[in-house]
Amino acid sequence: MSRTLTRGSLATALVMMVSTAASAATIFTDTFTNGSTLNPGSYPTPTSASTGYTILSTKAATTGPTLSSGTLRLRLNAPTNSGVLETEATTPDATLTNPGDVLGYTVTFVNTNDLLAYSTGTATPSVGSYLFFGLYNNGGSTPITLNNSGLNTTASSPYATGNAANWKGYVSRIGSAIAGTGTSNSQMYTRPLQSGAGTTSANQEVLANGASGGTFNNPTGSNLASTASTLSPLTNGNTYTYQMLVTLNAGGSQTFASSLYSGSSAVGSPLWTQSGTAATPLTTTYNAFAFGYRTASASPSSLNPTMDVTSVTLTIVPEPASIAVISGLGMAALILARGRSRR
Repeated sequence: MSRTLTRGSLATALVMMVSTAASAATIFTDTFTNGSTLNPGSYPTPTSASTGYTILSTKAATTGPTLSSGTLRLRLNAPTNSGVLETEATTPDATLTNPGDVLGYTVTFVNTNDLLAYSTGTATPSVGSYLFFGLYNNGGSTPITLNNSGLNTTASSPYATGNAANWKGYVSRIGSAIAGTGTSNSQMYTRPLQSGAGTTSANQEVLANGASGGTFNNPTGSNLASTASTLSPLTNGNTYTYQMLVTLNAGGSQTFASSLYSGSSAVGSPLWTQSGTAATPLTTTYNAFAFGYRTASASPSSLNPTMDVTSVTLTIVPEPASIAVISGLGMAALILARGRSRR
């Protein structure tokens, strides 16, 4: 039995086509309920809903980090007055193809305690506490676990090459402004391949750009943006959402726009924003991410921040022209259907 496609049904189909084209395509979303693993012995092939999270740190983090149903916890084993802790993971490819394409990287987390905080002591540190979020091309390499003070400055490390030393991408560093410590800059910078003369395990670190011993500096990154931060320490127990939007521009440059929001979604007025542009981008395909923090407090005081992450998402929003093409094709079909219905 044949069916006639009415103008109404065709119009409905057209609206659905345009709506689908305009919506974000989800590349990866992890709510830590679909089989993701922590410090896997054999690194898994990432899916659209799961991956492997490796822990790397400048101080011991063998018992602090956990992955339970619904939460990935980042925490050191014990308080310290200076330490970097991060997790690295790979994802399916997210590729920017046409000018106007936008890649979205979103992390929702609870500040269980002391993120961006500072504990007053007898000295003032030269650098404050930071939050870090990064996106990378993994170069076909998976990350490794270095969670027992594994990031350090010891030369001739067996971890100087391979794995995340082969990653390249971009990092957003969120600083804090705290009375008595001055103002820490928020920055956006590159994380290049770690292929210089250095032979330390710091080549596996992907976020902190020489902020302390054991962080990448072989070579260091180049700034896309640097601004004095006015952001206060986050409120203990509150939920926050970080979002990075990467837009492919005409001519091939990429613009990176980072924002931090209060609450469980990237809506409303952000607490903090920063943007920068890479004229000659390191990559157009992103398939790895990392996030973490640096804690800093004046000796003899110490802190042990806890970051409880509840979701990580990567999306691609197509450039508007592709939507217009679909709309135009749909309108042509509608006109054709109208003509046929009048015969």
